[in-house]
Amino acid sequence: MAHNIGKMPSAPTDSADASHYSLRSSHLPGLDGLRAFAVLGVVLYHFGFHWLSGGYLGVDLFFVLSGFLITSLLIEEHLANGSISMLSFWGRRLRRLLPALLTMLVVVVIGVGLINRYRLLHNVIVDIHQLRSDAIATIFYVANWHLIFEHQSYFAQFAVPSPLQHTWSLAIEEQYYLLFPFAAMGLVLWSGRRHHGRTGSITILLVVAAASALEMALLFHPGSDPSRVYYGTDTRAFDLLIGAALGVATADRGVRSARLGSWIDKLAWPAVILLGYFWVSAGTNSFEPRSFMYRGGFLLCSLLAAVVIAAAAFRPASLLTRLLSLRWLVAIGLVSYGIYLWHWPIVVLFNPTSLGMNSFLTDLVRCVLIASFTLLSYFFIERPIRRTTFRAKQVALLLPSSLAVAVVLALVATSSGFSTPKSTQHITVVKSTSLPGVGGFSSQQPIRLNHPITPSNPLRVTLIGDSVLQYSSQGLSAMFTATGEAQMSSLAIEGFNLGTMSETTRQNWITSVRATTPDLVVGTWQWDDGMALMHPQAFQALLDQTVNALLAQPGGAQGILFLQFPPWGPRPATIVDQQGETINQDAGLAAIEKAELTEVSLHPGKVMYLPLAPSVLDSKGNFTWWLPVRTGPTSVSYERVRWTDGTHLCPAGVIRYGSALMADLTQLFGISPPQPSWQTESWLTNPTTEFGWTYCPADGPKPHT
Repeated sequence: MAHNIGKMPSAPTDSADASHYSLRSSHLPGLDGLRAFAVLGVVLYHFGFHWLSGGYLGVDLFFVLSGFLITSLLIEEHLANGSISMLSFWGRRLRRLLPALLTMLVVVVIGVGLINRYRLLHNVIVDIHQLRSDAIATIFYVANWHLIFEHQSYFAQFAVPSPLQHTWSLAIEEQYYLLFPFAAMGLVLWSGRRHHGRTGSITILLVVAAASALEMALLFHPGSDPSRVYYGTDTRAFDLLIGAALGVATADRGVRSARLGSWIDKLAWPAVILLGYFWVSAGTNSFEPRSFMYRGGFLLCSLLAAVVIAAAAFRPASLLTRLLSLRWLVAIGLVSYGIYLWHWPIVVLFNPTSLGMNSFLTDLVRCVLIASFTLLSYFFIERPIRRTTFRAKQVALLLPSSLAVAVVLALVATSSGFSTPKSTQHITVVKSTSLPGVGGFSSQQPIRLNHPITPSNPLRVTLIGDSVLQYSSQGLSAMFTATGEAQMSSLAIEGFNLGTMSETTRQNWITSVRATTPDLVVGTWQWDDGMALMHPQAFQALLDQTVNALLAQPGGAQGILFLQFPPWGPRPATIVDQQGETINQDAGLAAIEKAELTEVSLHPGKVMYLPLAPSVLDSKGNFTWWLPVRTGPTSVSYERVRWTDGTHLCPAGVIRYGSALMADLTQLFGISPPQPSWQTESWLTNPTTEFGWTYCPADGPKPHT
């Protein structure tokens, strides 16, 4: 299908001796160099390098470059042929982008399923149900809106991020490719009837771009999750439209305009320097864009990127373009799409914890994997398909069938039958009859409740913390209920972290806790270790604000109990935590406990710290996955108390930890002990957590342990 539209008049030129310059017939190595910088910026940003806190701007550079190239090619096709073949344009885009994307998606969902099934990586637990919906959204290029509607924050530090989260930017580009050709035809038709049509087209594009940037500024609210404005096609359109405006300004012009070339020469290096400044300074310590970026910063960086792109495209003899044309940069630029596709799932799945390596060795492994998958994709998927000529009937058959196969494979790979750990063994939990608490709170002023605990007026407990308590909450709730004098609500969530919560999110969470009308708020977590260790005063202030808000009357809790975090398994000595800090985990956890003990002294009779005995879950002071249980005068069996990740609690661990907690609560508040039946109730065989007890195989100690 071709659309015949009026030919855009050539702009007047200031120099008649420069030759015609066409993007359609020229390979511009400088643009490949820019692609290399863009993808390297994104990769290093996701690796967690603090000196490149604005590396996320590599995506914006890609957007501007895409807008420029697509617009230039569309206009030049019309100028050359008098028409634009929409089907040919879309076919080229799909052939360039879709095969590699579908390959990555299928490999990732199958790989994650196998990792979950056979526990191939330590402490990697991806939400399979989320991955399924992410995969379907990715296939149909709506991932950005899916993430918005599913409230998956690009900057949230809760839980393991989706290995497909990075496809939000590909969705925006594909939506642009689908819709912008119609706008381009309209601009050409409109401009063809006017003497200053090119100027008018540029003006329209820049006005719409300004409206998009204004919408971003108006929708952004400091302290709230910015993902809506970060992911939105409407709020990111200005990047692509600024590139489109550059494409209109330079299409069929090349370097023939001495005035344009002079401006490019003057602005190129200042633009590079200023853009580089943003790349190293536009992010916070937690790798979020600074607030000013949403209020004009992104727009300014897009304009700077447009200047650099113009220099790389139309000033081939300049020093900047020659630097960008270095062979190693051009090589990276040629495979930049593959690097972008593969880097994020590799970063998510292969981290210091899952590999048991330090950050340096982990990054080496990541680089090898990214390079390997990228080159395999380029030489065996991308390049062969681009060099193959497909007939219309072949495309009509291959496109829907490829999408259908990808959907089916995604559904199969994310099914419980495929991804559930391979174990048919029945889990047996030996009942614990007597596990004392520590009682190590004699120096603390006890919390006094404002009502006696009775069956008709039970102790109301709200559980807070991270996934250790979240995945234990069903058993702990059964324990409290079995007392006949207590009830428990759980607000524990994966990755709970005060330090990376926005102020709005923290206030909403505090409101949720208070809405449960608790007598006691009870919890523990470890994800604030980086902030507590590296910025102790800031963390203490944040924790104190939170404690005051939870205790504030009327309607607040009568007291807060901080629990000792259960000792965890083997792990690297240092890791890069959720705040981007390289820390010693034991020291970080100790820093959290120190801050909690400070709160005890600041709020006597309101806040306590329960040092639950490590011996509840360890073996003679050493970490263990299994603990012995005497089953007869001379016989001993073993029960698994830890998930295979060495962190979360299996049913026996929940029982031991919960029993120790209850022993202390009985001593403090006189609450009746729970009926032993809670240790055999349905939560053992029918857990509501999405992972169940699949990471608690019915095995025993290995010989080397």
